[in-house]
Amino acid sequence: MPPTTQSAGPLERLLVAVGAVPMAIEPYLPTAVRRNFGVRLFVIAFISVVGAPALSVVLFADVLSAAAFISLVVAVTGFLGYCEMYRALREINGSVRKIDAGEFDLDLADDRIDEIGETYGGLLSAAASLDETLREAEAAREE
Repeated sequence: MPPTTQSAGPLERLLVAVGAVPMAIEPYLPTAVRRNFGVRLFVIAFISVVGAPALSVVLFADVLSAAAFISLVVAVTGFLGYCEMYRALREINGSVRKIDAGEFDLDLADDRIDEIGETYGGLLSAAASLDETLREAEAAREE
C-alpha cells in the first residue's frame, strides 16, 4: 500500500491486512464473479442472509447457538467485504497523492478485472497522460 502523510495506526494496518485476504482469494473465483464487484457483494449478502441461517438450522438445535452462528457469519463476511474495499480505496488514495506530488510512475500491481481494476487502469492511464503532457510542455518551453 502506498504511504500516507502520516504513519498508519494499528487499526488501519489491521484493515489493510484483512483486506488482503479477499484480494488473495479473488484470482480463484469464477470469471463472472471476478468481473463484477457487485456480484461479489451479492454473494457475500447471500451467504449472510440465506446461507448462514440455513446452515444454522442444520447444525444447531439451540436457538441461541444458531443466532450466535448467524451473527458471526454476518460479522465476518461484512468485515471481509469492508476491508477489501478499504484496502482498494487506500491504494487509490495513495496513488492520487503520488500523482499530486509529481510522481507519475505508479505501480498498482493488482490484476483485478472488476470495477476496481477499471479504476486502477484509469488512474494509471491518467498519470501516464499527465506525465507525457508535462514533458511535452517542458520541451516546448525549452525551445
